Amino acid sequence: PEGITWLRGFLRHLARAEGRTILVSSHLLGEVQQTVDRVVILAAGRLVREGTIDELAGADRVLVRSPQAQALQHALTGQGIAVESTEPGVLIVSGADTPTVGRAAYTAGIELHELSTARSDLEEIYFRLTAGEEQFAGSAAAAGPKESAA
Repeated sequence: PEGITWLRGFLRHLARAEGRTILVSSHLLGEVQQTVDRVVILAAGRLVREGTIDELAGADRVLVRSPQAQALQHALTGQGIAVESTEPGVLIVSGADTPTVGRAAYTAGIELHELSTARSDLEEIYFRLTAGEEQFAGSAAAAGPKESAA
């Protein structure tokens, strides 16, 4: 932990104090997110997207937990707000902020157990942007030649 903290600080110093550009290639996306200003996402050897994490994440979503999630989903979709039900009692709302969702629940008399902003982390962004991209060669040819037992 001390080593990675030192490395993060050192890389930030080089970038900010000395004006250097640092290129970091890593699959440790949590560490990358804590360190970098801009991200380049590659998949299958091609550029998928680049920008700040906020730019790539897009708009925040609202996480809602309610024993009346279906009723809230109906109320929100009736207002043209996109709602995804991820599991019983849990909704992810896109295109509305927490006050809007809270007002809709209050107006409909719906009990809420949680109402919070859900931000995408770099791993979620990566998987969303690279969905359907082949990441690994899985053919026998990719494994190299086989030895024969003659």
